[in-house]
Amino acid sequence: MDNNNAFVTADVMLLKRTDADFLRWVNEITGAFKEVETLSDRAAAVLGFALLEEALERLARQVMVKPKSEHFGGLGFLSSASARINALYQFGVLPAEIFEDLTLLRQIRNDFSHGAKAGLTFDSPQIVKRAEQLRCLSEIAQSMKDLDDQGWLQSLVKKSEGSIRNLFVGSALSLVAIIEGRMLSPDRRTSPILIAL
Repeated sequence: MDNNNAFVTADVMLLKRTDADFLRWVNEITGAFKEVETLSDRAAAVLGFALLEEALERLARQVMVKPKSEHFGGLGFLSSASARINALYQFGVLPAEIFEDLTLLRQIRNDFSHGAKAGLTFDSPQIVKRAEQLRCLSEIAQSMKDLDDQGWLQSLVKKSEGSIRNLFVGSALSLVAIIEGRMLSPDRRTSPILIAL
């Protein structure tokens, strides 16, 4: 599968949604990411990834036969973002390209949340090095150029050019949109490979 194909199906479906539930969700997630834009770099990384982490938990619950709360809390086998990302990838729910970007976003979040280094910003060399490897935002926007009537994805790409912070936020937002958009689809449980098809 080439890089763009992993993103196309979910995006096509996402951009064609007009039902009330989906539009309500778009307003909620847009509002949450607007809040992220007003925060410090550390808070933006932590909250931006937290929104992605919630979407990953919902995706994992959706593909599980009998999801239980204890799987996701405390010492549960899906209690961490890393465990969710790895499990969803290993079971074929996430394609490699999305897995790789989720891993990079998680590592950036970890740099901010677990590092005691004062003054860490999106312009710090270790953050820039990781963020420059992110591909999903530009690949999603490129694959959906003809269907992006409002220019939403193109505006995220343009905003991210020259700004590692905006690249992080735009990448997180685009992945949340793909995951959530796919879960809201009527055929969401027909295949265990929800995003890659």
